Amino acid sequence: MKTIRVDIRLRNNRLVERREELGLSSTALADAAGIARSQYSALETMREKPCGSRGWSSIALKLAEYHAVPVEELFPEDVLSVRKTMGSLKVDSYQLKALTGEPAHAALLLEEKEDRVAVHEAMALLSKKETRVVRLRFGFDGNEKTLDEVATELGLSRERIRQIESRALRVLAKSRKHESFRDIVDLGG
Repeated sequence: MKTIRVDIRLRNNRLVERREELGLSSTALADAAGIARSQYSALETMREKPCGSRGWSSIALKLAEYHAVPVEELFPEDVLSVRKTMGSLKVDSYQLKALTGEPAHAALLLEEKEDRVAVHEAMALLSKKETRVVRLRFGFDGNEKTLDEVATELGLSRERIRQIESRALRVLAKSRKHESFRDIVDLGG
C-alpha cells in the first residue's frame, strides 16, 4: 500500500479559536487589531515568536489588548517553547484514518482501488504457486507470514518458499507494464 505524506503545520490554537469565535478571517482580525496581516499570520502559524529577549513584541501586546486578555493567555508557555512549526510524516490510509478519526478522503479510496487493480493485473503474471506465496508472505489475506509459516501451510521447505518468492518478485520487478505495482510494493527496478 502506498504511503501518504502528511505535512504538519502548527498553529497557535488560542489565536485561532478566538478569531473563529469572532467569525473573522485572519485578514479581518489583523485589520481590526491594527496590525499588519503578515505579522498576524506569522504569530498564528507560529513562524515568529511573540516575545524576544526584551519582552513581548508590540504585535503580541496589540492582540492581547484587542482581545482584552493578558498576553500570556494568547501565548502560553507551551506555544513559546515550540522550536519547529512544520514537519511531515509518511502514513498509509489506515494510519491517516486513525490520526484524523475520519474515513480516508475519497481520492485516497480511489487510489487504493487503483492500487488493487494494479496488484491484481501484476499478480496475473505469476503462476498459481507464486501468487499464493506472495499473497501469504505480504499479508494480502490478513497478516504477513514468515517463510516458515508459509512453508508449513504449503507443505514445502522454507528454502523452496524463499526461491518461489524471489522468482515472483523478480518477475514483478521486471514488468514495465506494471510500474504502479512496483511503486506500491517498493520493488524498485
